[in-house]
Amino acid sequence: MQNYCFLLVFKDGLFKQILSNLLVEMNNGFEIYESTAEDVDDLLTEVSKLSPDTILLQESSPLSKGACLIHILRAIPGRPVVVVSQEHNLMHVVHWRTVYVETVNDLIESIRPV
Repeated sequence: MQNYCFLLVFKDGLFKQILSNLLVEMNNGFEIYESTAEDVDDLLTEVSKLSPDTILLQESSPLSKGACLIHILRAIPGRPVVVVSQEHNLMHVVHWRTVYVETVNDLIESIRPV
């Protein structure tokens, strides 16, 4: 059985350490990698090497905003990116899904709420 791989993208060392320790303590065969990426290109390189099952991003990071987030989501289609707020008990779980639309019914199904 393959381990579940997390990629932590946090600049705040304490918060990154807390999340990492929490995941390790769960002891469910998780592999935890800490990103050293400075920009979206560096992060995409890490993602292509590691192929993480989930990426955890710090909400205050520029990498969790707009176009950067879209590039990250496209790099791991179908797998979640979790944007974690350090100041609130909020986590935004985002998935990227690509849908091929041939008919009106396909369109309706693709925009129907989950």
